[in-house]
Amino acid sequence: MKSRWFGFFAILFLLAGLVAGQLWPRGIDQGAAFNRNRNGIWLDVVWASQSHSPAEVAALATDLADKGFRYAYVYVNSVQASGKPTTSTYVHARDFVQAAKAAAPDLQLLAWIGVVNQARGQGSVDLENQAVRDNLVAFCRELVTDVGFDGVQLDVEPLPNDSGNYLALLRETRAAIGSTKVLGVAGHKWAPAVVPSPENYSSYWLSDYYRAVGALVDQVAVMTYDSYSPLPVVYRLFVREQTLGVLQALADTQAEVLVGLPSYHEPRPNHNPLAENVAVGLTGVLDALSRVGPSGGDRFAGVAIYAHWEMDEGDWRTWERLWLGRPGT
Repeated sequence: MKSRWFGFFAILFLLAGLVAGQLWPRGIDQGAAFNRNRNGIWLDVVWASQSHSPAEVAALATDLADKGFRYAYVYVNSVQASGKPTTSTYVHARDFVQAAKAAAPDLQLLAWIGVVNQARGQGSVDLENQAVRDNLVAFCRELVTDVGFDGVQLDVEPLPNDSGNYLALLRETRAAIGSTKVLGVAGHKWAPAVVPSPENYSSYWLSDYYRAVGALVDQVAVMTYDSYSPLPVVYRLFVREQTLGVLQALADTQAEVLVGLPSYHEPRPNHNPLAENVAVGLTGVLDALSRVGPSGGDRFAGVAIYAHWEMDEGDWRTWERLWLGRPGT
């Protein structure tokens, strides 16, 4: 789920906020004012690839529902170059789905599919190849019709802005799974304008492309992390602008927006965990939503956490306090 981003973009957003005098706005509402209990969270492949007792699955499902999650993105596979899956990675998926739905019927289980796209000299999955797309679409159909998932989430990376092959894949997947199943995507970072940096072209989508994607799917979970933000204040502003930009881009579509925030703690060149984390990310989301009115934006559904296996006790306390508005946590 990690996609590239550029340090100068974060600085650009920071300077814009400073110039506007809005870096630390007053009167930001707490999450309880915007939480609709339609949040999402990414789950480890072990839930689909390994056997778990019904009691273990039920404990997970009920805990997620209690914490305000409507969508669980269950990792099932990173498809091969042919677009076909490796069956061993989701051999227990049907049992998991059945046990989770029995325990928490309102929890929507989406099959999270990784696609390492052949773009910018990377990846092996060529979406220009119709046969490859056909195989991938057949896998999506299998996951909803045979395994029982409520829908799929396609995580295609890297993905250049204006990729027509990707839009074709979305149309074909919709036709295969039907209108009653959720078609979701992991959305790339939003950018307000083209940046003259060809080597980074696959790291972001412009508003027009976001609208084109939004017209074809039910849900976009925006990957607002790995931003190269050096400081918490920069990441907060970055998340604010990402949230506002995507909400505006998708305003005339039917796609719901979830803002993806990181819970992983290991430092990397593009990720400073002291700046990029659940607490700072939530303040950025709240900053954005406080600006768009009580509705939080017609397209806003919730926050998506990447990932469940990285959340520690401190992260959960922050989630309960800042987003769910539960005192004493």
